[in-house]
Amino acid sequence: MGNVLVSLDDDVEEQLRRLAQEIYSGKKGAISYVVSEAVMEMAQKDKRQKAIERAIKNMQKGLHLRLGERKAYENRDEIYER
Repeated sequence: MGNVLVSLDDDVEEQLRRLAQEIYSGKKGAISYVVSEAVMEMAQKDKRQKAIERAIKNMQKGLHLRLGERKAYENRDEIYER
């Protein structure tokens, strides 16, 4: 496990400590847990956002189904071999 030194504004530090106290009841490492959860949540949101952007890009691009190039069957009778 690595160590990271972070500088926070006083109000942000206060919120962080309050969250750690509320969620983990002052257990040892509570601040680390809160920060870890926040980073993991941000990573998940980023991953989800990128997936959404890829899906939208693919939808805008569309699929090339070759429907206009050649018909699979000239008429319905060919489908049912009548």
